[in-house]
Amino acid sequence: MLSSFLLTWHPQILVRSHQIDITRNSGGISSDDHALLRVSPIAENELMNLTMGDETALTGDCIRTILDRVKNTLTTEKDKIIFEEKSKYQTLCTDRDCIKDQNEKIGSNLYWVSGRLAKIITLFTGVIGFSILILSIVVTTFLSSPFLFNSVFLSFIIVTLFCIAIIFGLMNWYKGITLKEILNKLEIKIHENIFHYLENILIKGKE
Repeated sequence: MLSSFLLTWHPQILVRSHQIDITRNSGGISSDDHALLRVSPIAENELMNLTMGDETALTGDCIRTILDRVKNTLTTEKDKIIFEEKSKYQTLCTDRDCIKDQNEKIGSNLYWVSGRLAKIITLFTGVIGFSILILSIVVTTFLSSPFLFNSVFLSFIIVTLFCIAIIFGLMNWYKGITLKEILNKLEIKIHENIFHYLENILIKGKE
């Protein structure tokens, strides 16, 4: 504080404090400026540098000069802090945008990959399902007696077409959907599940 500094700097503290009070009472400085001069360590340094130990040098003009220097120093320090905070904020924003762009690119690639995988899985599922259907018809045909011209092959063809017609005819009648629609819905569902799974591992798992 200015008062503690003046006590160690010069014994005539009352003269100097009185000069500061006179400057405030005369309207040369405000009450806030008066308090700033007494509490700011910058004011202590400026007081010592400006008066150089001369007790008569602490005039009203000297006090206002010290006050201007203190305010300029505080403003400079404040601007420096604001600049540093803005720089940190801009760095954080830049890093955030970079991470966002990377995640979007990864997400786009994951969406494409999961779509390819969904198509493959759907095709594989359709082939397996159709193979099981054909196998079941074949086994049923060979276990039963041929009914068309005593030919196992012709009987197999007729039974296969009949089963397929019955199965998909009932599906279309009951659900109003076709085989293509079923496969499309299956592919979409598989696509969503694969994408969300990969997204949780590769993107959200790193956050």
